[in-house]
Formats: sequence, C-alpha cells, structure tokens
Amino acid sequence: MSSPDLADLLPSSYKSLITSWLAEDCPSLDPAGYVVGSSPRTATLFAKSNGILAGLPFFTEVFTQCGCTVDWHLSEGAAVAPTPGNPIRVATVSGPTRQLLLGERVALNALARCSGVATASNEMVELVRGAGYTGILAGTRKTTPGFRVVEKYGMLVGGADAHRHDLSSMIMLKDNHIWARGSITEAVKAARKVGGFALKIEVEVDSEEGADEAIEAGADVVMLDNFGGEGLKIAAKAIRGRWEGKKGVLLECSGGLTRENVRECRYHFDERDSPGRTACRFLSQNRSLDILSATTMSPTNTAAWLTAEKSASLTVGPAPYTPPSPTQLVVRNHALGINLVDWAIQQMGSDLFSWVQYPTILGSDIAGEVVEVGSSVTRFKPGDRVVSAASGLTDGTTQGAFQTYSIVTETMTSPIPASVAYSQAAVIPLAVSTAASGLFQKDYLALQHPTVPPKPTGETLLIWGGATSVGCNAIQLAVAAGYEVITTSSPKNFDYLRGLGASAVFDYASPTVTADIIAAFVGKKSAGALAIGAADPVVNVGVTKACLDVVIGSEGRKFVAMAVHFDPAQLPEGVGAKFIWGSGLKDNEVGPAVFEHFLPKALEEGVYKCAPEPLEGGHGLESIQEAFALSMKGVSAQKVVVTL
Repeated sequence: MSSPDLADLLPSSYKSLITSWLAEDCPSLDPAGYVVGSSPRTATLFAKSNGILAGLPFFTEVFTQCGCTVDWHLSEGAAVAPTPGNPIRVATVSGPTRQLLLGERVALNALARCSGVATASNEMVELVRGAGYTGILAGTRKTTPGFRVVEKYGMLVGGADAHRHDLSSMIMLKDNHIWARGSITEAVKAARKVGGFALKIEVEVDSEEGADEAIEAGADVVMLDNFGGEGLKIAAKAIRGRWEGKKGVLLECSGGLTRENVRECRYHFDERDSPGRTACRFLSQNRSLDILSATTMSPTNTAAWLTAEKSASLTVGPAPYTPPSPTQLVVRNHALGINLVDWAIQQMGSDLFSWVQYPTILGSDIAGEVVEVGSSVTRFKPGDRVVSAASGLTDGTTQGAFQTYSIVTETMTSPIPASVAYSQAAVIPLAVSTAASGLFQKDYLALQHPTVPPKPTGETLLIWGGATSVGCNAIQLAVAAGYEVITTSSPKNFDYLRGLGASAVFDYASPTVTADIIAAFVGKKSAGALAIGAADPVVNVGVTKACLDVVIGSEGRKFVAMAVHFDPAQLPEGVGAKFIWGSGLKDNEVGPAVFEHFLPKALEEGVYKCAPEPLEGGHGLESIQEAFALSMKGVSAQKVVVTL
C-alpha cells in the first residue's frame, strides 16, 4: 500500500475526464434532480467488505465539480475490514441533495473500480512476496477504455508496478511489429531511431533465440511470453548465463498470471542471481471487486452548543446527524420549549449536574416532523407531525433538543393533530414526563394511569404549583387518571387552572394556605401530593413543608413526589418522599401509557390542552440564548418557545 502523495502523479487532464463522465451520465435534463431539490444534506460512504481503499482524488473531484465537499475519514491505501453488520465509515459528502445524487454513481464507480484494482494488486504482491520473490510485479495495458488512469493509479496504490501507461511512454515490439518490419533486429533499430535514448524498448519473444537477437540489437527489456513452468526457469537461466556481464537487460515473464499461479514467478523465474532485474506481469482486472456500498443520505444538521461548562452564551454551529436505532425516530424540529433546567445547567454546570460532558446540546422539548424512523418503529412514518421529549441530558451530548434534527425514542413520542400548532405542542414534553413520573411510576405516587374518558377513583391529590409548566400538565394527567385535584397558584391564574380541571385553587402566598388546604381535604381520601418548586431555594423550603404538613394532616397516603430539592433527613416519621427524575418513564410502562395510549387520543379529541400557553421567545437557534433570558425573568401559566 502506498502514500497519499500518489495523488500528485495525476495529470491535470483527469479533471476533464471526470467532466466527461458526468456529461455522459447526465447529458440533458435531470428530472430526478428536480424531484429531490437542492436542500443541503450530508451523505455517508461506508465500506461493507474487505479491501484496499483507493481512488480518493477521483471521488473528491466528481463531487467538487458537483459543488459538494468531501470529508475523508480514512486515507488512500487504507485496509478496510468491516465485520458483518458493522460497515466502516469512509467519508462524508455535503452539498445540495440534487448535486449529491448527480455525482453519487459516477463517484462510486470510480472509487469502487480503483479500490478493486488496488485490492487485487495488493493481494498479488503479498502472494509473491510471501513466496520469496523480490523482483518486480507489474500490471498490463489491458485496461478499460476511458478508465486507464483510474486503474493504473489503483495498481500503484496496491503496491504493484503500473508498467507502461500508454504507447508514448515505452516502446513495446510484439510479434506483429516484428513481422511487419522483417526481423527483431530491424524492428529494434527503427524503434531506437525515433525513440532516442529517453524511451525504453521492450521486445516480446517466444524463444531463446529471439531473446538473444533482441538483446544483441539493444533491447532494454525482453519479455518471455508464455514460457510456462520449468521451461521458463531453464530459458531465463540460460539467457542470463550468455549475457551476464556483457549487456544489461531486464527479463520479464507474461501470460495468464493469476492469484492461483503467480507463486510460480518465484519457483520458475528465480532472479536470485541478478536481483531486481526480473519482472512478472499480471492482468489486474481478472478480478472484479466492489468494496463500497451506496451512500446513505442524511440531512445537514446544526445545533446551539453549550461549548464549555458555564459558558456565557450558546454557539450555533454544525452538529452530527444521528441515524435512528431500531426504536428511534429523527424529527425535523419546528418548535422548541425552554425549561428552567436548560438555563440552570448553563449557569451552574457541575454544581447542578456533575455528569454533563461538554460540548453538549441542551433541551428536552421538541415538536416537528418525522424524517426517518428505525426498523422497529411501527407507530410513525416520515411526514408525521409529532411532539417528543429529547434525552440529551441522560443519553448523550448530541441528543438534546436544541438542534435542527433531534433523535428521540418511540416510547416518548406522540402524534399531534393538525389542529395543534407546533409552538403549542412544544410546551408539554418535559412537563408531561416529569408530572407523569411523579404521578404514575411505582416508586412515586403510583396512581392509576390516565384514560379517555377518565375512570374515577374517589381520591384527591394535592398539586402544589399548578401554574408552573409541570403543574399545568400534572393537573390534567391526574384528572384524566380519575383523581380530584386541589392546587395552588397566584389568584390571577385561578380560573385558568380550574379550566384545566382543578376542583379548588388556593393562593400559595396566603398565610393560612396550609390550614385552608387541610380543611379542604376533610372527608376526602388523599392520594398524596406532588410538590413543584421554584428557582428560589428559600421558597422551596416553604413548599416542601406545606406539602408534608398537608399529607400528615389528611386521611390517606403519606407520600410527596418532589419536583423540588429537599433534605430526606428532615422527613417526618411515616412520610415518604422522593425527588422526581423526568426521564425514568422512557424505560418503564409509564412512557407508553402516556405518550402512546393516552396523549394521542386526548389531543385528537381536544380533552387535553397544551399547557401552559406558549410565549414566543424568538425564531431560529440563534435566539435560544435570548429565550433563556426571557425565561429567567419568570413567567407563570406560560412557557417560552422558540420556533425554527
């Protein structure tokens, strides 16, 4: 295998050759190009079978002429050995969709052919070297018309000698030349007259006598054509014996050399008496090898990156496009919800979540259009309108929401009807996930699951912080699960929360709020409480105490699902509490119960509202940082949303 510097050998004419290939493939209009359009996308090239990678300059030039860019992940001459089901990524190509497809087949043909020749050449070289032959192993001029520069280049990458490239680079006199001129001697004299000292002369002979005549006439190379087996060994040894020390000449054998018989170069053409003065020729095209798969098209992705811990601003830039696993979908985002946790991570870094790696893509709430689905996904197809919760915080630095294309799981995705705008739907994913985890998971309140219509339980639940994003959704989920809901907010949001299903709403700032709620629970069976805090830790202490006092003072379950940090050591005896992680439901039965069995029907029938109301925070990934600032000012019964 060779150096990538071999590209420096190529003549400038190879670019015009590639232009002719493209013109041959598309001599007129391109209807298929019209169909796909010119939106920017990225194609990934994979190697699916073993071989030597060769032909990078040809592949690159095809796409350069098509207005695309190529990023190579492997070098010229690299040996690729993928395992079954695990192809090796070779290159990525970016550009307009139509131009990618215009160059795809031409580029693949050139790369596959060149790689096939390099692979065959390398195998032949390894075979003869393994047998101890140290002479020259060369190719032939029997190449594909119009493709010679590609195939000769492949021989060099594979480690073989390319032999003469064309009729002008060496004079080869074969039987027809000799017959036409009358003799070997006359043919060599005529060739030397016009070729001068710069061109070597090779003469093809079929006898020792012919070899002697050619050497005497001044041939530089004598090709022993079709001297098989032991006859080749005897002839070569005899010729050397007669001319050693008199005239320097290279002996070459040719004729039907293959992978199966090329070892005979070592046993029947032993050059140990004059190292480097022999050559074996082989037909590299005897073996066809296509080691490269077709390209897999993927869109060009962009993200708002948090490049370092506590970085003051997000940086918008290129991001990888992640193909879906069997249970995943790729969504083209049209709206993104902004949550407190997003800007809190930016401000606090490892003081909040120590496991976050940087650079990272933040965000959980997305609404958009499905562009690709995994092999096991049955509920969705490309073009479907969906709302989903991205899981970058737990599943990887590139799987967050704040990008053009997000990867999500089927279990955390719901279709949205045409009556619901993307900006409306984007308010619910993390809020629904957090609320559902606290309400329905077995290690929290373990309430019965929501249905359409609800199945009454006769129990009552306290949700502290009803006007928050989590609170608005917790109210609706609990009511749909058959529970009466008592909640808290500022007086301005009382009517809004009653509209979401709360039976009673209390002013959280009232000095008697805890006693008032306990009184409201008289004669009712408590299902426990869901405590939703604020950004102010002092306020959160009061939230925790109030909820604990209510469950202690009421008949029923003594458990508080905490969407607020608390000190477990301060829990009263007989009362349970646990901090809510909103991502757990994707791995248990609660995720499908909400996103698959409840939300689709509830949204379609209009019995579930996208709450709280969206507050426009800007358009485009560049506006997310400003949307953070808007969210930090504090909003109630609203969530900041960025559209894309």
